[in-house]
Amino acid sequence: MTLMPENIAEYFATCLDKRIHKALLRLVDVTVEPRVGQNGISAELFLCTLHIVYGRAVLRAFDDDSAFLRMQRELLPREEMSRYRRLLQRFQLPSIFIRYDQSLRDLLWESIRIARASGNKRAGLREILIALCLDDALVKYLKATRGISPLGFLPKLPDA
Repeated sequence: MTLMPENIAEYFATCLDKRIHKALLRLVDVTVEPRVGQNGISAELFLCTLHIVYGRAVLRAFDDDSAFLRMQRELLPREEMSRYRRLLQRFQLPSIFIRYDQSLRDLLWESIRIARASGNKRAGLREILIALCLDDALVKYLKATRGISPLGFLPKLPDA
């Protein structure tokens, strides 16, 4: 299956749990901010919004609560979290195009693959966290830059 960039958000909206989709929609608030970058919304920014939607369940999945919360305060200042949310609630958009960086796009896609392999129609928090644990490069990046690592992470075996 080949998806065009403009169809990815719509596909994710149909294959991700409603609460995951809600976390993605919260990112609309910060997409116009310069810190999002040219490559789109990052996986670390998405993890921060997952915490807003799922609460402590997300914190329990990482090895350092305080480092995770520091990252969230840096990336998601509270005063910027309401601008577009009101518009989304008013118009009830089923999907919206959000530019994802490669790491987030891969994380979401892998979580959908895990859900499908498990017999589920939609990927939820569990599948997102599993996909994160399977992404060595992303885990290494989060540990090096943010000081956090998912608790279930097990690195790949070295080549024989």
